[in-house]
Amino acid sequence: MSKSCLIAAHDPWLIQLLRVFAHGSGFQVIQAFEGQEVLPLARETLPVVILLQMDLAGQLRGWEVPQELKATPDTQKIPILAFSWAGQGLNDVPGNDTVTFIQEPVTYESFVKALNELGIESPEISGTMEFPRHY
Repeated sequence: MSKSCLIAAHDPWLIQLLRVFAHGSGFQVIQAFEGQEVLPLARETLPVVILLQMDLAGQLRGWEVPQELKATPDTQKIPILAFSWAGQGLNDVPGNDTVTFIQEPVTYESFVKALNELGIESPEISGTMEFPRHY
């Protein structure tokens, strides 16, 4: 069985970058574009990790998603890797021991390091990564 991650983001550049990083770390990708899509997809697929853009739009906003996930028994233990330009620190919020925050812009090294901090196996950081080339 392969491992999957749920990318919950709206920025096309961040989505593409996280897809490349996720595939490079051995994940199959599931995608949500609005906050209210995250909980049903997480319940259905039980991903290894959720990659969450904190300013995600929708009826359920990005910063509200972790609270909803943690209030649901099926999803409360799924680790969340949260991304934001604003520098918000979810790590300072009590009870968010399964949330790790990364400030954008995101590098592959910071992505892998954050996965490791969440206890998720990921490849060794070699300093380089093969990115898809579009000509």
